[in-house]
Amino acid sequence: MLDKDKALLLLVAGMVFIYFEIKYKSKYSKFYRCKKCKKVYNYADVKDNNKICPNCKGELQDYAEFKKEEYRIRKILSNRKRIY
Repeated sequence: MLDKDKALLLLVAGMVFIYFEIKYKSKYSKFYRCKKCKKVYNYADVKDNNKICPNCKGELQDYAEFKKEEYRIRKILSNRKRIY
């Protein structure tokens, strides 16, 4: 009986942990990249700048979005090379 109680307690604790992890997951990217000077910044360093680069005053872009955009552009360029 004691083993079943421990297992149930661990299951409930795990579910509570997963719930709070999903509910309070960060809404911000951990890194931002400047579109103008291409420098990468940690979110904590630029969170008060309204997505403006402290170095060149350019617009900051979510690094994950940058990677997706870069992949899409490279895929388009590689397809063009095959055509010619």
